[in-house]
Amino acid sequence: MFKIVRDSAIRNKAANYLKNFRLEKRFLATQQEVVSSADVVIIGLVWSLRPCDLEVKLLRDSRKVYSTLEEETGDHAGWTNNGGMFISRSKVRTQEYLRLHTLGKALNIPSEVLSPTDAQKKFPLLDPSVFQMALYASEDGTIDPSMACNALVKVALKNGGKHAYVVMDATPEIRGGPNIRDHDVDLYIKVQGESCQVGGYESNPHMLDQVPDNLQFHLYELDWDVFGIHMTSATSLCPKLSTVGVKSTVCGPESFTPDHKPLLGEDPNVFGLYHNCGYNSAGMMFSAGCGIQMAEWIVTGRYG
Repeated sequence: MFKIVRDSAIRNKAANYLKNFRLEKRFLATQQEVVSSADVVIIGLVWSLRPCDLEVKLLRDSRKVYSTLEEETGDHAGWTNNGGMFISRSKVRTQEYLRLHTLGKALNIPSEVLSPTDAQKKFPLLDPSVFQMALYASEDGTIDPSMACNALVKVALKNGGKHAYVVMDATPEIRGGPNIRDHDVDLYIKVQGESCQVGGYESNPHMLDQVPDNLQFHLYELDWDVFGIHMTSATSLCPKLSTVGVKSTVCGPESFTPDHKPLLGEDPNVFGLYHNCGYNSAGMMFSAGCGIQMAEWIVTGRYG
């Protein structure tokens, strides 16, 4: 018998693939709603390139799952394949992105190295004088956390089984444009129709000594003194955003592991207890790929 505690996207996918192994005696224990506060706060960006070949494989599996959810469920599952673009402001970052581009070639992940002018053609709000180059990946996209979690549960049943961001007012020229990630200033811009969501990671975040035991949908008031650095970075990269109003704000708790890698696998002290947590704001991006591997790990004793 299997017990899956604290459901979210990752656990929902693991549950679905456990069912694919024809494990009828499976008990799904839901301590929270299918969609938790972590899933609500997660921005839902899905990239295709990472510095590690294993992570690239997991991302490929995730994208494959998300892109076929609508076909499996008959409902729109929130997947939008609008591409993504990494912005480089420095020589060191440019070298990093060129390595990613080379890794992508080896793993059959399409990407393009763009000049600032060419990058602006894909995302008109960009100021080409602010950065040196961009790396564009056509297979990147976004997934709606709530819709994806519910779709994953629907598939499973069919088979038998402190991050912050602001939503800007409409800016028509970005419709259909790629999502933006600027690692040099820890900034991202997610395109959502004619609006965009702007967020990032603070170098001076509010540290939480503890969170409620039954944390579910828990949000905080946005501290503009802390978040303001992201708006400054965003308006520097995309000057027009300085004239666009903020429609709404979201600020919730987020957890990070020391090495920025998730905690996966069997507990060394408790036989049969598997950990699948600590995704460092990348839970939606890796959920499907890691769910597949976790299910195989539990059943066969090793991951694929």
